Amino acid sequence: MGKFNIQLILVLLLLVVVSCCFAVKKDVKPANLVPNKASKIRYVQTHVIPAEGLSWSLPKKNSSLHLVGIRDTMILVDFEGNVNDSAPEIAVYEGHCVNPSIILTLNTPDKLPPTESNGTAYSKTSYSVTIPAKYVKPNMTVVVSSDQSSGTSKPNVGQDSTMRLQILPFYMYGANSSNSQPFDKIKLPPSNTIHEIYQTWPVSNLDVATHPIGKLDLPFVIIKASDGGQTYRVSNTNDMRSGYVVMNLILEMLNGIKSTNGESRTNNMVYTPILALNKFGNSVGPGGGLGSIGGFRGTGDASYTGIFIHEAGHSWGLPHSGEAYADQRYPYVNGSLLGSQWGFNFFYNEFLSIYVPTTAEYYKNCNRSHVMDNGKCVKQDSMQGGAGDQSRGMSFTMFPDFDLGIMQQNMEGTTTSNNGTHSISGGLLHYDPTTNMYQQWDQIDRKYVNFTVKNESKGLYGFDSGLPMLRDIEVCTVMIHYNAAAGNSTSTCKNNCTVIYPISQAKGNLMRYIDPRDIKQIQTVTPNTGAIPWYCHGSGCDFTIRATYKDGTQFVKMIPRGLRKYWDPLGQVSPSTSDPNSGDSLILFVENIPADKALSKIELLLTPYAFKTTLQSNATVLVSQNY
Repeated sequence: MGKFNIQLILVLLLLVVVSCCFAVKKDVKPANLVPNKASKIRYVQTHVIPAEGLSWSLPKKNSSLHLVGIRDTMILVDFEGNVNDSAPEIAVYEGHCVNPSIILTLNTPDKLPPTESNGTAYSKTSYSVTIPAKYVKPNMTVVVSSDQSSGTSKPNVGQDSTMRLQILPFYMYGANSSNSQPFDKIKLPPSNTIHEIYQTWPVSNLDVATHPIGKLDLPFVIIKASDGGQTYRVSNTNDMRSGYVVMNLILEMLNGIKSTNGESRTNNMVYTPILALNKFGNSVGPGGGLGSIGGFRGTGDASYTGIFIHEAGHSWGLPHSGEAYADQRYPYVNGSLLGSQWGFNFFYNEFLSIYVPTTAEYYKNCNRSHVMDNGKCVKQDSMQGGAGDQSRGMSFTMFPDFDLGIMQQNMEGTTTSNNGTHSISGGLLHYDPTTNMYQQWDQIDRKYVNFTVKNESKGLYGFDSGLPMLRDIEVCTVMIHYNAAAGNSTSTCKNNCTVIYPISQAKGNLMRYIDPRDIKQIQTVTPNTGAIPWYCHGSGCDFTIRATYKDGTQFVKMIPRGLRKYWDPLGQVSPSTSDPNSGDSLILFVENIPADKALSKIELLLTPYAFKTTLQSNATVLVSQNY
């Protein structure tokens, strides 16, 4: 039986090879039949780039950009001489196949797509055709054939990636769908905007959805001592001491939501539109936005225009490009696009020049603020005041090619080889539901490989590489703020700044955890001696969350957060945690708990050195909420 199975597998593999190599029966000239007479070949996705891609080597930053797999790709071909007879063709080959997957006729130069705002044509000599996404793969070969010659091009094709963009609106201080903006209107970007987002990011697929939580309603928030005063409560926009403190808190909350769902390392970005009321009950905008650089989370307004794309750029890992240019981390002068390759938008079927188009909001008098090139205003990067440089009707301006390279690197990661063993650092993990495995991209072999889940750094950053134990189950997301300085006589907020925010129930993930009622589980995380000895080394393990359900059962979790100094889980309480003027005195907990039963109560317990003993019945309850 075993031998039969092996033979069957070999037959199936042969059939797969045959099916890929004989997809098209029309005869074409084989690769490298005669010298290539094409004088120039370029490929177009978000930008016009050569087959090998682009690369930059700056004093303080390197980057590179190549094609992504499984994405519509235009090929541009210029020939040395005139093409006299039959129309030129391209044949696309997959891997080592001897017959092409598809043959396409090149369009003549007069059929080249236009430039935005009826601008100057990209080329008057380029033949072009779009290769459908399914044929754009690593190790592909393109044979260009004219009436007189043929030749090959091997474009550098990388990962076929997906970015999952989730929208999670925050309705704050009494804001709702009636007195601010309707949830149904802002829970997703407009459909045209979603297309535009895709056209600006180096991904194969963009999956945009409302976060499973839907929205969060926060009647107030607690702000840590960070902007000239102690920890305080904000109940309307006028209560804020400074402009960005609430946005900072939102990013911290989003970080907790991503972390408790095991999404910190995955191909997942969360954006929060802020809907808020002032002290008069009027809806007011946030006045800007904020993004966590490389943290794949951002917040701002609900218009999904310049602020959104800028904060999403930060989320991808992009800095302010003007500052980066001054610091030798960006190649184009003052954060402009002078030197970038042209872009292209397949949704509008237009080339995007690096110059400000005549229909742009900022075109008039742009010479007063923009970099100039031969009397033309050069677009600014979206990361440096570029909002308004786009053609009329578009939601935002283009990124330069260099930015796309950074995004691509942060998606793919970096693969190195040591004696044939590949090591992948960075990059985002993709979940494969067919195998129930997480995968990462191997840049050398140009394929997905399974990711090995492990307790990295001896548990310092949690269990299982930060990935979930259970996926797609009913969970309640609990957010708690604890004011550790409430007992200090000089504290102005005291216990009013220890709160359990309104909980939300949705489909989510559950992380592996330690149940402090089980001595064997506790022993695995005992500092320095347990099987996972650094689990509590961040700041100690001094807190426990306890959920009681209406049937009397409980879910109890030791939280790897504490009141100690870094790397001192057995030490004394850090003085800064009881100082009302220190940001260390306010601690945010974001935890998913099972929601397969009706919830009765949530409690946050103070359990100093929770790894020393099982949970005591008389543990101090810091805050509780009945349901």
